[in-house]
Amino acid sequence: MYQWQYPKNPISISRNTFINKVFSLSNQHNHGYDSMVQAIIIADNFISSTEHRIPYIFTDKSIDSDFNKLTPQIYSIELAHVVVLISGKLNEDSGYIKTMLAIYDTNNIYISKMEYELYYLSNFNFKIHNFISLLGKLHSILNINLNLGTMCFDLSKYICKNKSLLSCSPSTIVLAIILLHKRHKLSIIKTHKYRIFKLLITNISIIYDLDISIILHSFNIPDVKIKNDNNYIIYQ
Repeated sequence: MYQWQYPKNPISISRNTFINKVFSLSNQHNHGYDSMVQAIIIADNFISSTEHRIPYIFTDKSIDSDFNKLTPQIYSIELAHVVVLISGKLNEDSGYIKTMLAIYDTNNIYISKMEYELYYLSNFNFKIHNFISLLGKLHSILNINLNLGTMCFDLSKYICKNKSLLSCSPSTIVLAIILLHKRHKLSIIKTHKYRIFKLLITNISIIYDLDISIILHSFNIPDVKIKNDNNYIIYQ
């Protein structure tokens, strides 16, 4: 039996780390922002659910019976892969949509159990419905366009990290976004500009094989400490 064919317990992580993983994995496979947000909503609903659940049973008798118990309701690396997988299957024509790819990536067939149990819990009836998908509908139907562009990534991630905010109705969130945007008080604009600047500096460093401190100095930016966070270089 290959390693991936034997289930391993999910690796527990914090909700913030979980969100970073979901957004990184979704971005890597070019998933839409609405898919990213829906993945977080699916996970939150699973974690908080008190509905009756049915465990997926492995038919291979060599697998420890403990793995036939219900999937623990925790944020985990495996859950991040599963919710990106589910939202991708719902909303994307290509990308991270094959279960076996997630199993290979995690080296853990527990992915198939977790995916089935999430589908069963939702009565096999997931749909894309969140503030980003609503913004898209407003643009296509009413021609309301805030020209957020790639800022949607930062906006989506910011809202997802605030669980109580994410739990509000999509229409309430969209109304707040429109009002703040119209008054030029959407604070995420600064975060977005900062992220794009970081990516620009990092790419220049890689392409021209230059130390980041040299590039920063050329922009008259003082020396700063550097750390890695979710595959981005952060300057402090």
